[in-house]
Amino acid sequence: MLKLPILQAWQFLGITQAENENEQGAIVALQRCLELQPNNLKALMALAVSFTNTGHQQEACEVLRSWIKQNPKYRFLFRSKKGSPVLPRRMSKTADESSLLEEVKELFLEGAHHNGELVDPDLQTGLGVLFHLNGEFNRAIDAFNAALTVRPE
Repeated sequence: MLKLPILQAWQFLGITQAENENEQGAIVALQRCLELQPNNLKALMALAVSFTNTGHQQEACEVLRSWIKQNPKYRFLFRSKKGSPVLPRRMSKTADESSLLEEVKELFLEGAHHNGELVDPDLQTGLGVLFHLNGEFNRAIDAFNAALTVRPE
């Protein structure tokens, strides 16, 4: 019974820390929130953004992949990737990061394609993060703008 208020407190603290540009504090609080509720989509997305802002590409991609796996609207995309093995946490860092980034970006693009004309602001935010990580800044801007047209806050 006490779990929900504690969970909400960690989530609120993490998001507030991120808004105040204290990314390390945000990461710690959001990870604690996710220990209590691993399928918390809002915390997962906020954590991915904080990892991106601190230059942790691998971790950001892993969290975004988890967001797809945990999201009831998109988890079917992950399951449909039968030949896509779960990557080990550390191999050759640059090759591993690059292939993970491409894998996760493909999942998000498939989700956007599946939605057709319907714009999911959370999916677009994730795409914006992935495009940013890949150096595709114009595409990142387009994705963030698409998210803002649906959810301007």
